Amino acid sequence: MKYFSNTIISILGLLVFTISCSVPTEVGSELIENEANTYFNDSLKLEIETILGDSVKTFDSTFVLSNYLLGNYEDKDLGISKADLSIQYGLSELKSTFKNTKNFKFDSAAVFFYYDSINCKGDLKSSQKLEIYRINEVLDHKKAYWSNQNISTDPNPFLTYDFVPNLNPEYYDGDTNLSKKAYLKVLMPQDFINDIYKIVVDTNNTTSDDVFTKLFKGLKFKIRETTPALLSMNLSSQNLALNVAPTYSNITFYYTDTLNKVQKYYLTIGNTSGNYNVRAINYSHSYKSDINSIINNVSKGDSLLVVQGMNGLNSKIYLPDVKSLGNIIVNKAELEFTAFLDNNQLISVPRILIIRTKTDGSKTVIRDIIEGSSFYGGTPELYVIGNGVLKQKYTFNISSYMQDYIRGIDGATDKIYLIADSKSQNPNRVILYGPGSKQFPAKFKLAYTKLK
Repeated sequence: MKYFSNTIISILGLLVFTISCSVPTEVGSELIENEANTYFNDSLKLEIETILGDSVKTFDSTFVLSNYLLGNYEDKDLGISKADLSIQYGLSELKSTFKNTKNFKFDSAAVFFYYDSINCKGDLKSSQKLEIYRINEVLDHKKAYWSNQNISTDPNPFLTYDFVPNLNPEYYDGDTNLSKKAYLKVLMPQDFINDIYKIVVDTNNTTSDDVFTKLFKGLKFKIRETTPALLSMNLSSQNLALNVAPTYSNITFYYTDTLNKVQKYYLTIGNTSGNYNVRAINYSHSYKSDINSIINNVSKGDSLLVVQGMNGLNSKIYLPDVKSLGNIIVNKAELEFTAFLDNNQLISVPRILIIRTKTDGSKTVIRDIIEGSSFYGGTPELYVIGNGVLKQKYTFNISSYMQDYIRGIDGATDKIYLIADSKSQNPNRVILYGPGSKQFPAKFKLAYTKLK
């Protein structure tokens, strides 16, 4: 699919423009066994709209992500998503020390990133233009950082570096004594090297991370130009083969000792819970006009909806017909959506959660996830239709939630939300057919027993 407008035209061409609630029939469905007063309905009304996502947490003192995104990614269907990465580097937990030194200096330095290869998406053969900025505000590792926070930096980058991602594992930093990893190495300019040297050579500045991080506040990384790739970095894994166990993602400084041997001094990313170094992502999105037209638009939700990772798009679902059924026991309730697959099919969301609003206004996952996650579903299932065409379907068991709604428990309503699981670190998205699609309509299936 070259252009998303073509997607909309093709989906709209399949629409049924009126969706009505049919009269329940005596059950003969696969959902439940035949029994008196038991009914099945698979055409209850669905009203759906795609909505903007809320800000997501990317760091706090006891919480770090397993991967951190970096990119200026153009999704041909949705638009542009940016992920700018800020890192507070600290002293290694076992502290680097200077060995066999006298009147030494740093000869060179490099920033290292350990790729999280699984979550790197798109055309990874595309060239990336990395910009590195100095952070000019003191980051507080005891605070939470959210995806809408724009951490302050110097106005201009001090380094721009062009590269093509290489996800082939190699000996880390060329050291054959270390394991092979997929990594990025960026050599740093001399001015930066000299500035850090002036800080660390004075041992009063390295008595603690709190002291050091007020002097060196960290770095922000951006991809300047739009590309068809989104990168993902592992900032937590530690190189236990080295005596100071730095994170693989670090800043390494090289110097020559008095024995004429090259030594290394590390600035790392602290990984002790309660004493993590800050690592935070600022997300921003610029959607195509076709996508903007469906946001907060229930009529367009009849044709398609979007669920996106990062702090991207969610979908809101209304189930207006359930209340009219009166006093019922819910035997089984399912939502079913078919994904629109094209050459981007490999970036479909691995798992979609359903959340609801509680009486206090906070949001939580529905009870079906909490109490029966193995029966809930929410993951894509591949199947083949005529002529070998591959399709992908998401099924959600919402039986417990529907019973809570019927009984009026804890503020359960006829409104629920679809969101990407692990949203703050999830680079994926999926386009789903709405309830008005002629071939692949979204469905709400309900099997229930009518009480007198």
